[in-house]
Amino acid sequence: MKKKLIGTLLILSCITILVACGKTTKLAPSNNTIPPITSDESVITEDGTTTEESATPTESKQIDESLPSVTNLSSAMQAQFSDMHNFTIKMYVSTKEGEYSEDDKYMVMADGDGVTYSYIANYLETYTIDDTVYYYDETQQKWFTDTYELGDTVSVKEEADTIKNQVFPETAEVSCKYLNDTEYIAVAYEDNDDNHTKVIYYFTDDLKFVAASSEMLGATEMSGVDVSYLYMTLSLDSAVIPDEVKNAEKGNFEEYMMEAMSRMYDLDDTTTSNVEG
Repeated sequence: MKKKLIGTLLILSCITILVACGKTTKLAPSNNTIPPITSDESVITEDGTTTEESATPTESKQIDESLPSVTNLSSAMQAQFSDMHNFTIKMYVSTKEGEYSEDDKYMVMADGDGVTYSYIANYLETYTIDDTVYYYDETQQKWFTDTYELGDTVSVKEEADTIKNQVFPETAEVSCKYLNDTEYIAVAYEDNDDNHTKVIYYFTDDLKFVAASSEMLGATEMSGVDVSYLYMTLSLDSAVIPDEVKNAEKGNFEEYMMEAMSRMYDLDDTTTSNVEG
């Protein structure tokens, strides 16, 4: 039971940050069917005749007619990741709008060929394969390994599937915006949260997804400021265990995880050693 709890905490810690990074990246409804933008309705006139009238519920705001439609961008997103087996999700927390770097990296989740990688800045970094786990101890600045069966846990792939099956709302606005000094096609919409957070997805000219961003309000835990920006990337890169990690020393993963969770959720100030005596 304890091992299953540890495994679940490891995965849920990443998923919790992915979803909650402040309710900021709550995506549009995941749905493989793209909703129609217009529909035809029959209207009865005063003289009793019937005419066909085109109804346009809430059309997307397309700033430039030369830009792709919201429907096209939803289709492109789904097509790009339709055959996704291996993946890497990276999240960055930046104080700058429209700009982030590797120095801002906060979380990584990756999967590939039986290997799962999890990283949360300042808290944990692990690779798992079968019943073997490798983890990095910041205090000792070295890798350790332990035999540990995580059991049936929540899969991060479900979260990746949610992202790849994106369907942007019809009210989204398509325009051009800059990200890291490069101009991209951008689709922006307001989230349904209490703050009406603005979410932006960036695409290249050939409609390849680059990144998504969202404003974070009151995110002092991650950035130290009241307002910052969350950026997310999704790629088909696979998780691979580096050779240096494979030469890790024997350690105690349970103690490592309990310590990490204590610090992450501010449960306990005590620390434990990762090395077995």
